Amino acid sequence: MLQGRINRAMYWLCVGVIVVLYVASNLLLERSVPVSEVILVILCVPRLHDIGLSGWLVVAPLALEICAVIAAFSLLPQEQALAAGGLVTLIIAALVIWLGIIPGNAAANRFGEPPQPGLTFKPPKKP
Repeated sequence: MLQGRINRAMYWLCVGVIVVLYVASNLLLERSVPVSEVILVILCVPRLHDIGLSGWLVVAPLALEICAVIAAFSLLPQEQALAAGGLVTLIIAALVIWLGIIPGNAAANRFGEPPQPGLTFKPPKKP
């Protein structure tokens, strides 16, 4: 799942499904269900591959999130720490949106052939 490439359409479909499941779970369950960073990694790595970048770049926003939360709750009053956590969440959301907007490489790159257009889980056709 962390190899290969996915196109923007498939990426947005997966993001949409995650958002719907998140909203539904928060409406139906008594406790809030956090969105796991693992899900974001599984989505973002193939998109990074599609634009020709290393999947390891996804570590930067996750490290920022962890460091910011630890620093905020260690150094700030709770209300300000929660605001700092919200700011980090907005930054990660902006990166998720950016990955869905930027077009992938039209040609093959070091991560494989371009994905087929449209919504598909099929691997790209071999030339």
